[in-house]
Amino acid sequence: MTAPIIYAGLIPFVFLDIFLGFYQTTCFRVYGIPRVQRADYIVFDRGHLRYLNALERMNCIYCSYVNGLCGYFTEVAARTEQHWCRIKHALRLRAPHSRYSHFLDYGDAERYRREIEA
Repeated sequence: MTAPIIYAGLIPFVFLDIFLGFYQTTCFRVYGIPRVQRADYIVFDRGHLRYLNALERMNCIYCSYVNGLCGYFTEVAARTEQHWCRIKHALRLRAPHSRYSHFLDYGDAERYRREIEA
């Protein structure tokens, strides 16, 4: 019953995927930010399991794409944030991204000014 709603999400996800490629090709190149490898996040191995029926296989492929894309997006956003605003939040994050440990402490103005100049 909810399949049409779930699978309708494929449309914006595909547009997000295309945008992320364009975004990295243009912006990351200009600022010298290392590109995120899409293939490190979007993996389609579960669709090869022989014990899955066709519908289960299709669902695994869809979930692999969407969840992988979300991880890919998070890493692109993390690298962007690291370049432009690498200051930790005052409040603790439930699930900080992979770059967060390299950020500057909240309120550390001296270190911020020192490192922003570098």
